[in-house]
Amino acid sequence: MFSPIKSHKTIFICWILAILDIASDAYASPKEILVSPSGSYTAQFKYENTLYKIRQNLDLKGKVLTVPDNCILVFEGGCIKNGTVMGNKTIVKAGKHLIFENIILLGSWNNREVFSEWLDFSEGEQIDNAQNFRNLMLLCTGDTQTDLYMQEGVFFCSVIKESSNIQVPSNTYWHNSAMICQLTTDLPKYSLILIKKASNVTIDGGIFVGDVQTHTGVGGEWGHGIKVAGGTNIVLKNLTTKEFWGDGIDLIEAEYNSVLGGGVGLCNNVTIDNVKCLYNRRQGLSIEAAHNVVVKNSEFAYTGKYKMTSPGAGVDIEPWCKNETKIRGIKFFKCYIHNNHPQRDFCLEPTIQYHVKKGEDNRIPESDVELKECFLGKLYIFGAHTVLIVDCEIDEISHYTFGERIRMEGCTIKHKSNLKSRKGLTMRRCK
Repeated sequence: MFSPIKSHKTIFICWILAILDIASDAYASPKEILVSPSGSYTAQFKYENTLYKIRQNLDLKGKVLTVPDNCILVFEGGCIKNGTVMGNKTIVKAGKHLIFENIILLGSWNNREVFSEWLDFSEGEQIDNAQNFRNLMLLCTGDTQTDLYMQEGVFFCSVIKESSNIQVPSNTYWHNSAMICQLTTDLPKYSLILIKKASNVTIDGGIFVGDVQTHTGVGGEWGHGIKVAGGTNIVLKNLTTKEFWGDGIDLIEAEYNSVLGGGVGLCNNVTIDNVKCLYNRRQGLSIEAAHNVVVKNSEFAYTGKYKMTSPGAGVDIEPWCKNETKIRGIKFFKCYIHNNHPQRDFCLEPTIQYHVKKGEDNRIPESDVELKECFLGKLYIFGAHTVLIVDCEIDEISHYTFGERIRMEGCTIKHKSNLKSRKGLTMRRCK
């Protein structure tokens, strides 16, 4: 029997579903607006969840363009120039061509791919590309992994006291084909590249060059090439860092805590693969505060060739404060460390477990530091604890004091004359 009530209810439900379907389509496919260079930008950029197509140059004439929330900028031939663009979870879609000219980017961005060709990078020793590098890194911020592609060329960048113009954000895979050179400075402390409190970062390729030959200051020893400060899941591979006022690469805590009297925020899970650290002033690689580090197929050489400050090693494992266990799970495999400080190619300083949290036992890991199949040049050991050295070629043990649980197995040691004390050292199958 026909029921008008049931029929009306069915029609009502179908009507509601149709409205929801239309709303869903509208959300999935935002409206499109072709931006006119002759119209008011404020009037045009006023809709959220909208796709804005740019086919002609938009000259901001020094003003600020604010992009509404969750919009997509699609560049089909034009660019935005001469001003500031404020993103709000903004996505950019463009090929490898200029889209931002003489622009400062601010706000939040959310891109899966970013190309350096989007920005007006310029080569030349007197050209500072700092703003473009800041823009480039800002475009890589967001909720998903970003693949950043840096074009071939030689690009210079200035540095900032105790910071960096090139701060790599989390979830960035940097495919680098460029040589990035630091402009000369007199600053005592800075980094060309800084990875601070970031996670899931890869820098793959490129050459990074410091100013050790032209540095105009005399103080300080912390002008680093790549500084990882409290980074997690970090990969540095297929790259070279050379001629820096401080270290080629430094792994250290995120920040200093005055209450604890030490650094906090350790680096964790770092891989250094096929890397060269050459001709730096202080060290090739410093490991000051890190757990679970793998260094392989890499070379650390010629520290101090142009200028040197102590320690001057190719590699130095050197925890500098004692508020917690700074060094754990450090592994070197097939690395070549040579021609650094006359007494220090590979330097092992105190790695003992100083701090035990309440509820933990006092056991020390079987091998805090492992070295396998490496050439170590002159090995300098001062206060190191729990080290395993296997199948390595060592030119000379240039210094050994205060070692504990140091084991060498199957190593070839060319000169042993300076090995006056073997306390804490076990040698097996060595020659």
